[in-house]
Amino acid sequence: MSRRPGIETPPDWCYTKPYDTYYLVRDAVCGVLSGSVVTRIEKSDGTVVVTGEAKVNVVPFTYTSTSGSTWAHQVQVSAYQAWGDARLAEAHGQATVSGECEWLNSSFPRQKIYPDVTAAGEAYFDTLATAPGEVGTCRSTWALTFSVPGYPDTGPHRFRMLDVRCDNAVGGSSGVGCVIPAAAAPVIYNRAEAPELAAHVELAQQSGLPGASPQHALNRTRDQGTIDRNRSLACGDAPSIPGKSCDEYPPASSRQGLTAGGERRTFDNCGFSLPRQTGPTGVSVCMINEKDNSKQGRWHQRDYSHWRVLDGDRFFIWIR
Repeated sequence: MSRRPGIETPPDWCYTKPYDTYYLVRDAVCGVLSGSVVTRIEKSDGTVVVTGEAKVNVVPFTYTSTSGSTWAHQVQVSAYQAWGDARLAEAHGQATVSGECEWLNSSFPRQKIYPDVTAAGEAYFDTLATAPGEVGTCRSTWALTFSVPGYPDTGPHRFRMLDVRCDNAVGGSSGVGCVIPAAAAPVIYNRAEAPELAAHVELAQQSGLPGASPQHALNRTRDQGTIDRNRSLACGDAPSIPGKSCDEYPPASSRQGLTAGGERRTFDNCGFSLPRQTGPTGVSVCMINEKDNSKQGRWHQRDYSHWRVLDGDRFFIWIR
């Protein structure tokens, strides 16, 4: 299909999922929404006759930069089947934004949607949350109108996108960036670099503890008192084993540590005399290679910073 220059192609996963819902990652959200454009005429006797129909896919797509203040919301419209007068349908639109952002520019002039063409519009917005410590949330909307020569316009049909959150609150030298806060952030563990850490986390997740996927995510805590208390409750009585240190899962920087309740569990060859339990509450502890364990903290800090994981944000552990 032909596209206007400058329009981004939505990711493949946007099209491989079931239609009529939104799918999201930390820096993008999109969906394929189905609808139709119908043309009708009313005869002198009051009878309404359908003179055409176009079956339409609308693809809203928002993408952000985790290291920049500007984000985009585009929309693509195409008819994959049409008959009658609806084959002449065109679309145009207007973008708006609410919240702590400002509109920069947008364009969606009148364009044909059939055959074998995709009408597209793109809008850009900039966050107002740029001062150190500031966090701002925005929501954008495309209002689309469909036109067929000789018929009244239909619309506007509004397509509201999920919230975008921008901040200058991650700390360090991260500056301003924007994410989709409804999406859980991945924290990536490298199995080859830290095999004992990866093995313990997998056993802990398999025993029922959360954090293995976005659907069963953890929540970050930035409260140092909670982090210290989580570590103390989990590993305060850890045995002294040369070359080993105590790893707790869920990690101490999550709200699912022992300060939230539950009991400890462990596994074979972990150095603790504790029960082998299952279920979603509590923590698992294991003595693992201390070099593996030291990498864990660095990986969390790296991905918390990159994906702008603030207090309470959802995250999951991805072992690869």
